[in-house]
Amino acid sequence: MKLSYKTYYILFFILYALAHIVFYKMGILSSESQDYTAPVESLINNGSFLDETGFLWNKTPPLFPLWLYIQYQIAVFTGIPQILLTSLFSIVITLFSGHFIYKIVRLVFSENERMARLAMLLFLSCPFIIYATYKPLSLVPFCVLLYASLYYLLKYLFYDKDYKQLIISSVLLGLALLTRPIGILIPLIYALVCIIYLFKHKKRAFVSIAIIASVIALTIAPWTAYNYAKSNQFVLLSSHGVNSIKDGFNLSNKFYREKIEVSEDVSMISNSFYEQREEVQNLGDVLTFLGKKWEEDKGALLNFYLFKAQRVWYGLDSQNSKKERYIKIISILYIILFITGSVLIFRQKNKQYSWLLISILLITFYFWGMAIVVVPLLRYMLPSIGLFMISIAFLGDAYLPKRLRV
Repeated sequence: MKLSYKTYYILFFILYALAHIVFYKMGILSSESQDYTAPVESLINNGSFLDETGFLWNKTPPLFPLWLYIQYQIAVFTGIPQILLTSLFSIVITLFSGHFIYKIVRLVFSENERMARLAMLLFLSCPFIIYATYKPLSLVPFCVLLYASLYYLLKYLFYDKDYKQLIISSVLLGLALLTRPIGILIPLIYALVCIIYLFKHKKRAFVSIAIIASVIALTIAPWTAYNYAKSNQFVLLSSHGVNSIKDGFNLSNKFYREKIEVSEDVSMISNSFYEQREEVQNLGDVLTFLGKKWEEDKGALLNFYLFKAQRVWYGLDSQNSKKERYIKIISILYIILFITGSVLIFRQKNKQYSWLLISILLITFYFWGMAIVVVPLLRYMLPSIGLFMISIAFLGDAYLPKRLRV
């Protein structure tokens, strides 16, 4: 019997709830995230991002701390344990991400409802996606905002020429940036897609780029203005960018990270940076360090970044080697299936299919590059892995027996 997609969401809600019970029994389910403890406490105690000393917390954008603060207030008002509310919110938001994966496929592959269901099922059953809900992570709301934004962008380009769709897409992308600053350059990807896709309609392409730039700027402007008013510093989204880059050199010098086996070249670059980390205060200092290492040993620097490039697809912050071995196997499987499905999609020679895939590839290479620059962790690639399920669903729909209905 063919189930309605709403029934699938109910079934997956139950599945995620059971997974969270297991996480709780294992002692890894948490309603706290140390990265956001300070801003949430400041909101609770002072009603703003300024603490008692007048220090402004702007290491992260504001939306996720506000989201956690709202959960805290609901917990206080209702008496419901915050750990339960956090789980509930994470699960529901992830289900919405699955829903937008479904909507993207229905939009582009409009004749293939089975493929849309399959993409949704693959996304919601992905062990990486399920595990990402185990604690408060800004990644969870970021994904749903990114997928929703991409949906409205494609709807604008492919079907509805009304600029309203593009405005909605740009607002959602702006909110995604105010949730997770790693997406700071995705507006350039949107602009590039609009320029090329609308190449024959230059006026519309120009207006589209202007809308993307202005709407996103207006969306993030209140946070930027608030930062300048309170600290007299220009902070677009986050003041933590350079520290994230510095942490990307740190492979073995954090107490909670396991030692991992690396080549002498990789170890040399990592240890050399660690020895002079206190001298590195800004991006210019990082570039100076890289310039010196390039002159001293180009091969070592290339090996360091090649190591980070492959580690992105399985790396954990804990560097737990046992867990990373299993993750590596699953990641390789997903990558192989994604590449195979993508080749099949390109062979269809359908303009809309191809441009969806081009958008996914651009977003993937962007996140890959950003993760190489900062800390090479799998969670930075999860937004792209979620989009991989579209190509994998195309492959599955092509080769699964038609009698297997989902």
